[in-house]
Amino acid sequence: MQTPIKSPMGKTKALSFIEELIPKGKIVSSCNFFSGEVEFYLSNRDRFFNCKTTKEVVIDFWNCMFENPVAISECASMLFPLKYEKEIGIMQENWSSFKSPHARAAVFYVFNNCTEDGWISRGALNMDTLNPILFSRLRRFKKPENIELTKSKTIKDLFSQHESSDILFLRIPKIKKNFLSEGIAAGIEEQKIDFHNIYEDLKTKPYIVLTKPSKFLSNIDCNLIYIDQYGRKTTMQNATEVILHNV
Repeated sequence: MQTPIKSPMGKTKALSFIEELIPKGKIVSSCNFFSGEVEFYLSNRDRFFNCKTTKEVVIDFWNCMFENPVAISECASMLFPLKYEKEIGIMQENWSSFKSPHARAAVFYVFNNCTEDGWISRGALNMDTLNPILFSRLRRFKKPENIELTKSKTIKDLFSQHESSDILFLRIPKIKKNFLSEGIAAGIEEQKIDFHNIYEDLKTKPYIVLTKPSKFLSNIDCNLIYIDQYGRKTTMQNATEVILHNV
């Protein structure tokens, strides 16, 4: 089962490489769970995932999706399309406070699919992408096998409470020297992780990190697999993604 939502980090071409690094039957802690693109693909191929995040709204969305995607689709059909453009900003600010979990999940799903970057609380919406296919894909969703969700209290808990896991998996944006927000306010669904702060905890276990190429990767003691836009192994100069690992 493919994920019905998109990752704000874009669609990955690294799935086959990650699959090679994780043997069948292994238990993996996914430490920045959001879209499920990697996790769902591998969980349907005999890997077991404990999907962790500190964000209650992400757990809330996926619990609703696992239990009743049809109810979310029906709710989304009632809420959208919006009559007035000004309603978009109001809904982006207030969606997480809606009383109905299905209403919250409906906004999460629609805004994720209709914003360019896949965020819910920020970004311009293209409502032209709101079509019957979007709702049909939602109704057909089935919970993947070998997946469980865990809400962690803090970022440190994401990387320190994993005694039962064989491997840690982390997907993050480009690693930079300084952890900066670049002046953009983070939405309630966004989990900001400073790689430099968590690396000491991360490397206590076998780990796989999927990220973007960066000049600062040379300072990290690990194996690197560079991947181009077509999903082929390549050099740093031609890469669009990179896997860091010690497995």
